[in-house]
Amino acid sequence: MSHTNPKMVDVSTPYFVGYDKRLKAYHIRVYGFWRAACASTRFCWPAMVPGSGGHIGSKDVARLRFSDSVGFRKFAIRNGEVCGSTTFHRAKRLRSGSFDNAYAAVDDTTFVSYAENSSGHSGTCKRDTMPRVKLTWDGVTTTYWSDLKGKSFRYDVWFNPLPSRGRCYDRLYVHGGYTHTWGTSKDSWSAGVGFPWGFSVGVGGVSGTDQFTVWENTDGYPQDSMLTTPRVCHH
Repeated sequence: MSHTNPKMVDVSTPYFVGYDKRLKAYHIRVYGFWRAACASTRFCWPAMVPGSGGHIGSKDVARLRFSDSVGFRKFAIRNGEVCGSTTFHRAKRLRSGSFDNAYAAVDDTTFVSYAENSSGHSGTCKRDTMPRVKLTWDGVTTTYWSDLKGKSFRYDVWFNPLPSRGRCYDRLYVHGGYTHTWGTSKDSWSAGVGFPWGFSVGVGGVSGTDQFTVWENTDGYPQDSMLTTPRVCHH
């Protein structure tokens, strides 16, 4: 298995947090992470040495897809690396039109987080699940451990229902998803809000063929199910 295999990522069932009185909007959250699925025990991003790290492709994308039209009121995205440190955190309030898909950037930048040889070690994060590579120079062999800035994510969306008739939906079905890119695939961010945010009618946000998109029930742990919300009404 490699990082191009959809089974190397796991997206949770989206979680209905509840109604936010301050924003007058409903709050949904989804989690996702890369699985240690390569060689049975290691993460699937490429092993790096100093100076060779970088994006695997363009930015990856966390997603929430709604069964009917909604308007977005706030987004928040958080990325974390293997040892749990936050590498990226953004939030934005807005008032969008009618859409059914929201997405936000996940940083797939790889970097060397730990190095070790007979003279000592340097770095802050080292786990057995990390990809690693050994290089020998002037008789000294150094092992490098590679981390990923977006190994995990938490994506929060606040929304208001926008039914074509009436004020309420008896329920909404919501999927959590993830798009991983490599090669020449490109991201597109929504006009007026820009990076790292996007929304669309239908699944959008990434163009090109070097990518995959999975949902909570089609990823490396397909036993997860979509979210069914309670009754939600426009405020």
